[in-house]
Amino acid sequence: MAHQGFIGTALVHINAANGKGGHPATASDVTLLLTGSTLNPVQEINAPDVVQGQYVKHAYNYGKVEVGGNIQAMVDQYHSSIFSAAWQRHDTYPDHMADEAIVVKIAYYRSNAGANSARQFNNLAMASYELTVTAGDVASFTAEFMGVSSATPALQKCAVPTSPGCRKLVTWDRCSFTLTGKNIAVQSFTFSVNNNLTRLYKVKSSADAGDPASTLFPVELLAGFRDVTGTVTVFAGDGGYPSGNTDGSADGAPELQFPPNTGTGEPSTPGFGADNYLSYSAGGMSQNVHMTVGGSLIDINFGGTFRRPEASARTDVQVYTLNYQGLCYEPLL
Repeated sequence: MAHQGFIGTALVHINAANGKGGHPATASDVTLLLTGSTLNPVQEINAPDVVQGQYVKHAYNYGKVEVGGNIQAMVDQYHSSIFSAAWQRHDTYPDHMADEAIVVKIAYYRSNAGANSARQFNNLAMASYELTVTAGDVASFTAEFMGVSSATPALQKCAVPTSPGCRKLVTWDRCSFTLTGKNIAVQSFTFSVNNNLTRLYKVKSSADAGDPASTLFPVELLAGFRDVTGTVTVFAGDGGYPSGNTDGSADGAPELQFPPNTGTGEPSTPGFGADNYLSYSAGGMSQNVHMTVGGSLIDINFGGTFRRPEASARTDVQVYTLNYQGLCYEPLL
């Protein structure tokens, strides 16, 4: 039977893990209205050519299992614990995520991911998170997960969600993106957190084929250096120029060129990029970035360094794309 216009739901169970700052004090179940998903256990079967002269293959082996993929959904009023799970490292073992027992249940073409028909993935950690906010559209996100098992332990089943069936989606008018010292009109922005997880496969201590502990799943997930990156699309700003502005200040209106500067007169040296080694210092090129989505759902500050603005010629409103690299966000662990 063909289906149209509806993908389904996902229920994400986040534990009260041993993590720093902002992690939920108690376990929580978050129901998502899916717009897409690639979460799957992937395994290759290799049938090698082992005997010359044979034209039918008679040998095979199963390869390692890689559990992973993403889920895509809209940001709604219950989103804060999803975003928090992407940041938390373990207090004692910072090379591991604080919660490596996230459960995701996906029900395609069904409205209740807590139902028994849902496809369940256990022992997951959030590998990366990407947020997209564009004026005129609902805020959306993509969360990528990585796991070490696709089994279904009875103790890790999610409860049926008790939150209301209807929820508010976060629109662009409840989002903000600001840079210290810069007054710009932001059309859209993206924000990505990548924990650079690595699956570890080890030679097992038991060579017994009947030992259930000897599996083809990875035994551990190792968290690497965290990358924070993103883009900001801005309208060309005025920077207090031309002098026709009655206040003579940078109001961020799309009137002339980017980037705007404080004070009056034609914009001077851009505050992005560097010409040579001597033109930047440890903190001289960094910008303090403050981003909020839905008020308290996402509210963070971090340091970032921006590349030079990229623009394309067009006959209507001029826009620039700024690519940034997050730096110095240790407090967000």
